[in-house]
Amino acid sequence: MHEDSSRGGPRKPMDAATVVLVREGPGGLLVYMGKRNSSGSFAGAHVFPGGLVEKEDAQAGPAPHGRSPADLLAEPGIGEARARGLFTAAVRETFEESGVLLAAGPGDRPLPVGEKRFSDYRRKIAAREMGLSDMAEAEGLTFPFDRLLPIARWITPEGAPRRWDTRFFLSRLPDGQEASPDCEELVAGGWVSPAEALACQGRGGFVLFPPTYMTLFFLAGFQRAEDLFEAAAGIRITPIIPSSARQDGQYMVILPHDPEHPDNSGADPPETDGPSRLVLTETGWRPVEG
Repeated sequence: MHEDSSRGGPRKPMDAATVVLVREGPGGLLVYMGKRNSSGSFAGAHVFPGGLVEKEDAQAGPAPHGRSPADLLAEPGIGEARARGLFTAAVRETFEESGVLLAAGPGDRPLPVGEKRFSDYRRKIAAREMGLSDMAEAEGLTFPFDRLLPIARWITPEGAPRRWDTRFFLSRLPDGQEASPDCEELVAGGWVSPAEALACQGRGGFVLFPPTYMTLFFLAGFQRAEDLFEAAAGIRITPIIPSSARQDGQYMVILPHDPEHPDNSGADPPETDGPSRLVLTETGWRPVEG
C-alpha cells in the first residue's frame, strides 16, 4: 500500500492491527511482548504482535463466525471488507509472530498448535504460500472475531514520514496454547507484567513507543483478566492522534485529552485516567504534567 499523496498532501495512514495478548500468572496479569528485529520503522522496540493489513486480509480472509466485523468495531462508516481485513490481520500477524492462533477448532476444542503441521502452516502463511482460509478449510477452523475486543485506535500524526491507523485488540491466550517468537519479525518474546514492562523501560531495558506505553499504563491497573475485560468492554473508542512539542529541549508527545492539544476543542476528553503528556528521556518515555 502506498502512502504518498499524488498532490503532495498529507500521507494517508495505512491500516494496521495489533493484539494485546494476556493471561494470568501466579502474581497477576501478564501480557505477551516481543522485541522487533533491527530493521524497519520499529527496529529494536518491544511491541505486541501485529502489523499492516494486507489486501488479501479483506479479499481472501476467512469468513468470520458470529457477529460481523463491522458490527464489532462499531466505527461510523467503516465497511465490512475493511473491518474484516483488520480482524484478519490481527489474527494472522499474531499467529505469524507469536504462534498463538486465535481460532476455534471443531467442537471448540483446544487447537494442537504445537504439532508440526501447525508449525508448517505458520511458516507458509508468513511466507504467503497459503492463507488463513486455506488452513481453516484443512483443519475445520472457525474465527470467532468477537474474542478480539477493540480497545484503542492510534493514528500517526500528519507530517510523519510513515503513518499508521492502528486498531488495538485485547484477547486472552487460548487454552492449551503457548507463545513463542518467530525469530524473524520478533527476535525475542515472553510474558511480563505490565508494571514490570514499564519499569524495565524506565531502566533502559525496553524500547517502547507511546501507544505501547499508554496501553501498558492501562493494563497495569488490573490484576485479574476478568476485571480487565469488564473495564475494556466499556471503553468509548475515539481515534488518538498525538501532537508533538518540545519542553526544556526534550521531545514531548501531547495526547488529545490534554488541554493544550491543538485539536482539543473543549469537548469532553476520551475516557482515560492516563497521563496526557509523555516526554522522551535517555531511558525512554515518562509521563509529565501539563
